[in-house]
Amino acid sequence: MRQKVLSSSAWTRWDSSGRNRGHVACTNQTQRIIQLLRTVLDMVAPRVSILTETNVPHDENISYFGDGTNEAQMVHNFSLPPLTLHTLHTGNASVLTA
Repeated sequence: MRQKVLSSSAWTRWDSSGRNRGHVACTNQTQRIIQLLRTVLDMVAPRVSILTETNVPHDENISYFGDGTNEAQMVHNFSLPPLTLHTLHTGNASVLTA
């Protein structure tokens, strides 16, 4: 069981000019940084998990999993909690299945 979580969002928010741009698209460079972090952490702190926190469309969000073994172990979906509450409140799950 993993005990600690490292949020990778702060590590991937800088563009090539060195300015903080909020979210930078999940580029090859971003994924290589996450892969490097994962490789190092798996060796020196195997009980630490990487959690990416990006407020982006679902397909881009899950791209941070990589191949399932080389990038983030967890991906936070910012829109899921309010959509779940909306579904419970309205009894309509269409927003979760769209």
